[in-house]
Amino acid sequence: MLKIGEFSKSTGMTIKALRHYESLGLIRPYWIDKYTGYRYYEESQVLLVRRIAYLKTLGFSLREVQRLLSSNLSEEEQLRIFENKRKDVKAQLEQDQRRLSMLDQHLLHSFPLDFLDQSTKEISMELEIKKLPGFKVVGLLYTGKNENQEISALWGQFKERGEELCPRGTKVCYGICRVPGQESLAKGKLSFSGPEEQNAGDTPVDFEYVAGVQYKEGQPLPKGTVIREVPECTVAVFKHVGAANTLHQTYNNIYGSWLPASAYQPLEPGFDVEVYTDEFTFFAPDSVMYIYVPIKPKTNH
Repeated sequence: MLKIGEFSKSTGMTIKALRHYESLGLIRPYWIDKYTGYRYYEESQVLLVRRIAYLKTLGFSLREVQRLLSSNLSEEEQLRIFENKRKDVKAQLEQDQRRLSMLDQHLLHSFPLDFLDQSTKEISMELEIKKLPGFKVVGLLYTGKNENQEISALWGQFKERGEELCPRGTKVCYGICRVPGQESLAKGKLSFSGPEEQNAGDTPVDFEYVAGVQYKEGQPLPKGTVIREVPECTVAVFKHVGAANTLHQTYNNIYGSWLPASAYQPLEPGFDVEVYTDEFTFFAPDSVMYIYVPIKPKTNH
């Protein structure tokens, strides 16, 4: 037989835990010396403690463990308890995945903590869900943190090159934003604003942004351009009306309010497409642009 200290080492369970399990009736010493109070356990009881530890690892409470170890429980009843626990764990996992997606978007778009307090009445944000055919975009590439309005400068370069990059008759231009890899999420934040709008201590992550037009197969590539593919997918289309200095609020509303409350989640964190049509007048008060966010249904819907 084993004293409680030896039994503790054999099972990997603390003496305090063993005494607690004893108080609940989960395990009882094989013999207690009435003169010394020493508790003794049999080798066969090690397996019982390991069963308890295993069930706790699966997420069962001690009350549930007590019921599962009851000799009065049939095999069918045991299976039913395991099935119910699986449903509970799955529901918790889906909730955690939603939280993870929200945290990813918070990090990617550098939401200030007071973004939920911002009024949405000043922002025109219309929504449409639609299927988007796959296509390719050819344009100029920027990779970085956009800390000094480099994206605006990129569009300036795009405009300067005129018909070389934007042939006559082109009706739509695209801005494709993408975070190269998920590992970058752990390094910091993705910023769509200038440094004056970032919080002290923020470290934006690198991302890539392509300013361009739709690519037609076989056309020659202008010097210094890249091609990026937008896959066939379902997108949520948001309409932004107004100045550039309210654009970050529109993104806040998309990722901080609409997506968490919707039946959708981003197809890929950090991936969206800005669409500029003839309605865009360089962020005049009535200027219109569209933001396409590739989405997929949440797993619990």
